[in-house]
Amino acid sequence: MADERPLATAPTNIRAMYRRMASAESLPVFYDATPLMSEHAMPSLEASGLSEGLAAFLTELNTKLDSILSLLTTDQLTDDFPLTAQVMEISGQGALFVSPEKISPGDSLEMVFVLSRMPLRLAGGVVQVTDVDTFDGSPRYRGRFTNIRQRDQEALVQFVFHEQRQQIRSAKWD
Repeated sequence: MADERPLATAPTNIRAMYRRMASAESLPVFYDATPLMSEHAMPSLEASGLSEGLAAFLTELNTKLDSILSLLTTDQLTDDFPLTAQVMEISGQGALFVSPEKISPGDSLEMVFVLSRMPLRLAGGVVQVTDVDTFDGSPRYRGRFTNIRQRDQEALVQFVFHEQRQQIRSAKWD
């Protein structure tokens, strides 16, 4: 990655799926073609001239279709990415995770991070494991992205900012 500015990091507890790669130069398999959901990505039905009831029906139908497609996508992902990890910390530059599989420094993994289940939001990239330590008696792996699409990196950065805002709100009310 050419841009090495430090990016914000957030502690988290999200699921990731991964597969081993022959090398960091291998081409990734994961490609999320769905647009990042934002208020600007969804066309407004208010300006469409549709009746209020029909607009509400179409919005509800869209939500249900998202749920069905999320389930279908998850099944296919587990076929392509059979190994699992629990992510403890994430940023746009890498991740800290635990996995039941033995991983060594220098190993290249293609990882897909489940940022949200409903609607399903995913981000993926190639991670090279840089460090292994122990946490609660289990190996913990740190890796940095060696190949990540800008769109996936932006999704991770947005996720980190969202997590940080949630933590600030929680601390504010405690």
